[in-house]
Amino acid sequence: MLSRIDHAVAVGGASPDLQSSLVEDSLGPLIQTLCQKAGIQTSSITDAISAGNTVMQHSFAGAKLSGFAAYPFAPEFVEAQKLDSVSIGFPESFPLELAANLGPFVGADIAVGALASGMLELDGPALLIDFGTNGEILLKTDDGYLATATAARPAFEGGRFGTGLHRRRIRLPLRLRQCHGDRNDARRRPGSHPHHRQCLAWRRLPSPSVRQRSRNRNTS
Repeated sequence: MLSRIDHAVAVGGASPDLQSSLVEDSLGPLIQTLCQKAGIQTSSITDAISAGNTVMQHSFAGAKLSGFAAYPFAPEFVEAQKLDSVSIGFPESFPLELAANLGPFVGADIAVGALASGMLELDGPALLIDFGTNGEILLKTDDGYLATATAARPAFEGGRFGTGLHRRRIRLPLRLRQCHGDRNDARRRPGSHPHHRQCLAWRRLPSPSVRQRSRNRNTS
């Protein structure tokens, strides 16, 4: 996400190539595939709604990303937007609504996720975590809702880190292990601060040669 913002700012604020990548290279072919599998024509689409993080919604609409680059982080919009699909590059015309975002970096994706997951109807506190390029967390309490977000992709790739895990230390194969609530059981990623724990942790597996030697010892 940070790279998209940097790129858009470098070319003047809005990035037509980001928009065309989303519409022509990604969503357009996906819509065509879905319609083919459903046995319908793309011209039969009567309405569409989009939900993504705020930066992606701006890229989709062709809006400027400059407001995301520095404080006070003022995007072009956070409220819902209504567009015509042709105006952003789709070959077929249908009404397209971009769902409302919760803030500059807390997007419509986690808001729609909260609705779809049913957490809004749950009694008591509930937590929804969206792992992705933009990591978002929504907490439901008896007093209301709290939300926050962070650029999560560098955490998985080891990019732009001055300290801690370096990109070259990530090796395949990897196994994603889920902790079960016991903080003492939570594994820390190698190189992380000893007080930083995570509920979903990467653990490096032994190389194939190491695993083979281990099997050989066990069978001998």
